[in-house]
Parts: sequence; structure tokens; C-alpha cells
Amino acid sequence: MDIVLKGSMDGIEAATRIKEMAQIPIVYLTAFSDDAVLQRAKIVTYYE
Repeated sequence: MDIVLKGSMDGIEAATRIKEMAQIPIVYLTAFSDDAVLQRAKIVTYYE
């Protein structure tokens, strides 16, 4: 999933919503490299 999506929801928020409904892994594919955003993505998508 790309971190930058069209519209008001970003990919991290979309991954959060998907994770709430189903425990499936999310893989990000993006050129976005801001450290704060990448750290946020790591926290949201941790998969056990």
C-alpha cells in the first residue's frame, strides 16, 4: 500500500482500518521517506 493516497485518508490510516477488520499483513511500497511517517507506519503495521 502506498503511504500517500488521494483523498483525506493516507495509507497508514487505511492500513489501521484494515487491521481493525482483518488481521492481514500490510506491505508499504512508497517513495516517501520522512522518518516520522515511516516510524508511524512501523507502529501501525506490526504483525504478530
